[in-house]
Amino acid sequence: MAASPASGATNVQINIEPTVLYTGPAAGACGIRLTDSEGNTVPTRPLVASEAAHPDGGVVGTQTLQPLTDLAAATRYSVWRGDEPLFSFSTGSGRAGQPVSVTDRAAAMKGLPASVIIQPAEINHMLEALALDLVDGNETVAKLVEEALSIELPKLARPDARYAARIQAMTYTSTLPDGQAVTLSGLMVLPVQPDGSAPDYATLPVLISQHGAQDSTAAAPSSARQIQLVVALLGAGKGHIVIAPDLIGIGDTAQQEQAYLVSRDTGAQTRDMLLALRTHLRQQYGATASQDLRIVGSSQGGHSVMAALPYLTPLSTVKLVSTLSGPFDVDRTFNGAILALAGDARDAYAVHENLDLAPQRLKASLDALKVYQHLDYDPGQVFDASGKLQAAFLADYKAGRFNTWRAHWRANSMASTSQRYDAPQAKVVMYHFGTDALVPAQNTADMLTRLRGGGSALGSVDQGDCREKSALSTLVLKLSNSPLKTHTVCAAYQYNDLVGEL
Repeated sequence: MAASPASGATNVQINIEPTVLYTGPAAGACGIRLTDSEGNTVPTRPLVASEAAHPDGGVVGTQTLQPLTDLAAATRYSVWRGDEPLFSFSTGSGRAGQPVSVTDRAAAMKGLPASVIIQPAEINHMLEALALDLVDGNETVAKLVEEALSIELPKLARPDARYAARIQAMTYTSTLPDGQAVTLSGLMVLPVQPDGSAPDYATLPVLISQHGAQDSTAAAPSSARQIQLVVALLGAGKGHIVIAPDLIGIGDTAQQEQAYLVSRDTGAQTRDMLLALRTHLRQQYGATASQDLRIVGSSQGGHSVMAALPYLTPLSTVKLVSTLSGPFDVDRTFNGAILALAGDARDAYAVHENLDLAPQRLKASLDALKVYQHLDYDPGQVFDASGKLQAAFLADYKAGRFNTWRAHWRANSMASTSQRYDAPQAKVVMYHFGTDALVPAQNTADMLTRLRGGGSALGSVDQGDCREKSALSTLVLKLSNSPLKTHTVCAAYQYNDLVGEL
């Protein structure tokens, strides 16, 4: 179905990880290997080995090989399935995961001073910024929410920050699916002493924060103008080095298509920012970064957390995995919505969904799959001029004529694949508001069942408490006019619990 790097690609980065997205008649039938220009097998380890049932029978799977050492520069390599050559590529000399630039960036959120360095006292009074975000900038409502926050969220109201935080934007090298280099951007927030001096970064853990779905023209995490900054400042104040990757299609690469809910690219680009951070700490501060890692994300960011996990665990000791409202079963999320729009009874995935929101998310997914997994898709046959789904398309979809789409979605659906997660010290906590109108809560229910069912090594797996009947939740749901309020209301509780874990 797809391969990375592209067949015949040249100037591929020397730490490339060849990937094959395939279909087959039965599970376990596909095994790939990498050879050098002389036909010798290159030592690799399986980074991703994931299979799911294909809707037409058989399986759809993803395999990613990680060479144990960098590939030789200016050398031809080939990927094989048994004795069948699949594709070849040639390396250049560049590497993914290298820092390109680091620049100071002043905070630009309401409720925070417009400063590069945020002092501990300011971090300890961040409820205003969070309240404004929860109610979509309505300052009057935010005051009421802030009062409720201070009562119901004691850890967030009193985070006891002991460090100041220095806000910076980082750019770093990563890889496009065809194997070519790309420079991505992201937010980096470093704990500093109140006078701005650096502590010993070798002793401090790292927190990765993944952003939710957003338009490419909206403020990126690296802009220091959106909610990722709140998470980052809280983490830095508690002594964590925090990075929040923009990922492809956001920030400095806003002109590119986003890899929306595409696991491979999200995972690799997140890992590359961690590698770039480690190099930056070594070059700038002479510090060997700690292996201690925590990762948090909501909405699309919840999916990004699990997509990145196989790429991060070989490098780090993951201690915490925190997700909110993650679309972990991409296939059932879109399938349930499309069938409901086609007139079928709503299933467990569509029961609370605001179907008016579904076409926009569907288009984002299909556009991403077209670019990053070579999905054959014509938007003119799916959407009408107003962006709604055409009746003819809905009839064809119900008849099973778009099962190729479902195979692509299943390849990116963590709740129904065989991927093993190897993080034996990780505390996994997954939050989801029961009547979420954007991302069905059944996603998290099924993901929890999957992780508890064996096949992975995790420290613990628990459902986070969204306190759905609390005064705060009731207040936000009553006063907010946002169609996403059931999708975001639990964020305050996720952040409160996160602060308690840092």
